[in-house]
Amino acid sequence: METQYLSRATEIMSGVLCFKGTRVPVQTLFDYLQASSPLDEFLENFPTVFHEAAIAVLKVAKACLFAHAPVVWCSGNEVDESLFLVSSAVPGGGDHRRRPVVVVNRLCCDPVAPTR
Repeated sequence: METQYLSRATEIMSGVLCFKGTRVPVQTLFDYLQASSPLDEFLENFPTVFHEAAIAVLKVAKACLFAHAPVVWCSGNEVDESLFLVSSAVPGGGDHRRRPVVVVNRLCCDPVAPTR
């Protein structure tokens, strides 16, 4: 992430990652989006955060997600697209586990490392 948009200092917000030049934690952006609030509402409520900075943070988050999530075919798994979770049988047992994925058409990106 370009440091022009972020800062972390123990004397500002106890070292929480913030948008540079503000006391607005980056986590607040993700909290707004998770609550289905539009980006414009976040920017309106935190006018010290620039649109460019918020977009840069989201681009980096997206890049990190896709960089660490191998693409797997989701047929045979129950895909819950509203929660971006996939259920699959746990190896060696009949239990099911739910883990985060990114669903793209009929593909999903599974952050669980493939077993050899």
